[in-house]
Amino acid sequence: MLAESYETERLTLAILRQRNVNQIADLVKKNIAHLSPWMPWAHPDVVAETDYEELVRIWDAKLESGTDHHYGIFLSASSELIGAMGVHQRVGPNALEIGYWIDQDSEANGYVTEAAAKITEECLKLVPKVVIKHEAENVKSRRIPEKLGYVEVGAGTCHDGRDSVDWVKERAERAPTS
Repeated sequence: MLAESYETERLTLAILRQRNVNQIADLVKKNIAHLSPWMPWAHPDVVAETDYEELVRIWDAKLESGTDHHYGIFLSASSELIGAMGVHQRVGPNALEIGYWIDQDSEANGYVTEAAAKITEECLKLVPKVVIKHEAENVKSRRIPEKLGYVEVGAGTCHDGRDSVDWVKERAERAPTS
């Protein structure tokens, strides 16, 4: 089972809870233009109708059932929410999928790479394979699996039906010692 939170050199990755609702809503609304090309849930019409308290309740239920973990990416020094990372059981019984997004003002600082590296490490303790999916045109998202040593396995489909480029990282098996 994944933990409630993780620390990296500069970040705290913590399960998003009701206490974070206003931070989530403000950050998503601030980043609509930045996120909407890649994330259907970030379309202005959807965001305007979103009840973030209900959304977090849904995330809590999925967390309790063990199917999803929704982590906030917080700067450790200030506790500022700068993005989110999801871990999802939707790519088969022996794999986890991770997804991520970051505040436009926080891009190009390596935060997503740092967060994805930690979550990948933790996921590979639980399952033999971790998957990242992104749209082919999303060059910024592509850089994350490339930097982390994932292997591109070709075209696929996102959970919402959009076409994706799929990447896999598998747990390194140790050679038996004699």
